[in-house]
Amino acid sequence: MIKRQSISPTIDNLGEQVPSSKEAPAEKMDIAQKLILASLGIESNVSLDNFDKQLEEATKTLPRYKQIEEQLKGKKNEELPYELFKTLKTNSDKIKTDESTPRDGSLITSMKQGNLECAGRTLIASTYLQERNFNHAIVSAPGHAFIMVEQSPDTLAYFDANNNLFFTFPRQALEGYKGVETTSECSLKEYSPRETDFYDGVSAVFSDFITMPAKEGVGRQYLGNVSAALNGNKEFEMSNIEVDKEASRATQQIEEEIYGKNEVLDNYYSKVENLINKQEIQTDDDRKVIGEIIKSYPKHEDFVSFFSATLDGNLGTRVPYIKNSSKEQKIAFAEKAWDSFKNKENKIEKPQIKDGVNFVFEQNPELTQIGTKEQYSEYLDTIFPDSKVRDIVYHASSNKIEKFRDNMFGAYFSYSPIQGVYGDVINNVLLNIKSLLIKPKPEDSTEEKVIYDKEYRSYNNPSFSPEGDRIYKYDASVENSTVTKEGIQIKVRNPEQIHILGSEQDIENFKKFVANENET
Repeated sequence: MIKRQSISPTIDNLGEQVPSSKEAPAEKMDIAQKLILASLGIESNVSLDNFDKQLEEATKTLPRYKQIEEQLKGKKNEELPYELFKTLKTNSDKIKTDESTPRDGSLITSMKQGNLECAGRTLIASTYLQERNFNHAIVSAPGHAFIMVEQSPDTLAYFDANNNLFFTFPRQALEGYKGVETTSECSLKEYSPRETDFYDGVSAVFSDFITMPAKEGVGRQYLGNVSAALNGNKEFEMSNIEVDKEASRATQQIEEEIYGKNEVLDNYYSKVENLINKQEIQTDDDRKVIGEIIKSYPKHEDFVSFFSATLDGNLGTRVPYIKNSSKEQKIAFAEKAWDSFKNKENKIEKPQIKDGVNFVFEQNPELTQIGTKEQYSEYLDTIFPDSKVRDIVYHASSNKIEKFRDNMFGAYFSYSPIQGVYGDVINNVLLNIKSLLIKPKPEDSTEEKVIYDKEYRSYNNPSFSPEGDRIYKYDASVENSTVTKEGIQIKVRNPEQIHILGSEQDIENFKKFVANENET
């Protein structure tokens, strides 16, 4: 449900650049125009007077586009959007590409070799739908692109092939939407699915985004990616495009000449960096919550029972197409989620950025002056390496904590941030836990509960060494909670078990880690 695997066609790329009000030099405009044409497979002496048509024709030459046309022959008109989604989603990819080919999956030259990312899938889908006069809009979300299809006057379809998600919903649930001919800043609100609504997929949704007219949307996204390639964005590292930041700005100027200024887009781009950070934090949070549920309920039946119940709460807001459905539908969704997670369990590469690090950097921007998120993730692996709990956990308070005080009741932490209950300041920490007592679930056997009660007395009642020192069997416990998203919290006994991320000590240690790494 948490998959986010796409590059950002118009938001990441243009969000990193500020279009200049000065006109680009003629030679840079020439470089930009030639690259645009070359990326489309067109001779460099041709003009860009009809860019929309040139982009459309180049898209129709793609092997994947031709394959889709062949596959969908004979399909009923009303079935086409969903059938198109099924043929274009990442789960339907069959082409294996050479690792040395460009990986951007957004420019025609890369897409011809089989690589597709969100911008590429959006371009293919939109070209196919435009050819058949299907009303739809292009969506730019934080770090992502997809399509919104008008299925009927009162029904929209969320069409996200890159994240394997398609669902229909009431048009009135998309606040701010003004139709397929107008650029609109939209917000997907909670709604109750109707009998005619359906979904395919288990991914989380993007709730806040921009919709654009189809031709303008795919055109702006494509030129945004050319600009990003010239700017040196990392997703274009293997595209053999020489970095030229002035030519990158010239590409933005060409975009403005073709499509004009768009104040709604400009306003959206002005806050896009914050939106992307928010999305990264939310994705980290999602991944952590799902991970804890899977760890806490490793059996299929237990997972389905617990996960389907959580859809009534905060987790359900990430999947609005199922949140207000019947209990039976939520159980069916939980079954699909279980299958999806288990299928991916051994296929997902270990992420380079540790879960929760984006949130730590958001709260402590000075860390960016020291090193990268990847370096910080490696540094965190050196702290309490033998701890039974390796996740970043959270403690809410009214003020930022530099050192936890000794407390007879211990200190409590949640697996995801919570605000407003104990304070609005979130303290991110790592814990050093050697012996962990876990409270049994309600459905566990009476014998297990009796054993736990006995062990819990050991937790609170120490034995003593010959010298009179207290000896505790457990140094931490996992207990039920009514305020955390996961329904559990973790308690540690001593302040010495707590390392606070973003504290003065942490920042100094990170500096030393980066310095040592650079020397090596």
